[in-house]
Amino acid sequence: MALTKERKAEQVDKLKSALEQSTLVLSFDHSDVSVKNMMEFRRAMKDDTEVMVVKNTLVRRAASETEGWDGLGEVATGTNTWIFVGSDFKSAIKPFKELQKDLKARDIERDFNAGLLEGQKLSPQQLKTVEDLPSKADLIATIARLINQPASKLAFAVKAVPGKVGYAAEALRKKADETQAGTLADLQ
Repeated sequence: MALTKERKAEQVDKLKSALEQSTLVLSFDHSDVSVKNMMEFRRAMKDDTEVMVVKNTLVRRAASETEGWDGLGEVATGTNTWIFVGSDFKSAIKPFKELQKDLKARDIERDFNAGLLEGQKLSPQQLKTVEDLPSKADLIATIARLINQPASKLAFAVKAVPGKVGYAAEALRKKADETQAGTLADLQ
């Protein structure tokens, strides 16, 4: 079904908005992907990630009209599903890995066709590196743990000092009692 000029303009505007809000854009070939698999894939995405299947000419037009995303036009070929990722890369890549497993069970190999990080085209090796990055939640937890770690160590050390002094005082008292008891026994 042919798109009207108005509908094309709406899609270009939607693509431009998605690009402006995205940090990472990925694409993969969706041929041989069942409707069921695609629906599950879309549902698994987080709020800051959008999945779109649109004509490559519209992607090229939106990329050329959006600052910093000119490189996207170069990779807009073939049958693509586009993934526009806000800030949490891991939450977008994990559902794709699940989709890959499902497809592999049917002897269909799929990988990302292209990826752009803040408008810069990624090589296949760089894409693998992005796939291995920790999630935003993992990074926040790590930073919180690292910030909290010195305070925890200080609290443990402060708590340990009185405890050690108490143990030392108790040991001295016992030693004094033993010495005193030994002296009293010698006197009797």
